[in-house]
Amino acid sequence: MAFGNDKSSDAAAQRVLELMPQSQIKKSQAHDWNQQLLDYGRQLRQQQREDDLSL
Repeated sequence: MAFGNDKSSDAAAQRVLELMPQSQIKKSQAHDWNQQLLDYGRQLRQQQREDDLSL
């Protein structure tokens, strides 16, 4: 499960961890996972453009 990067999300993630001890908590570097995925997509597109220019 994915949670945001705030206190209420931390509490929810801790509760899930209690119910499912085999799970792991991974925090996004961005405000939330959606934003992190959008940022990652932008990085990939920019890298691809730079690779295309270097050919």
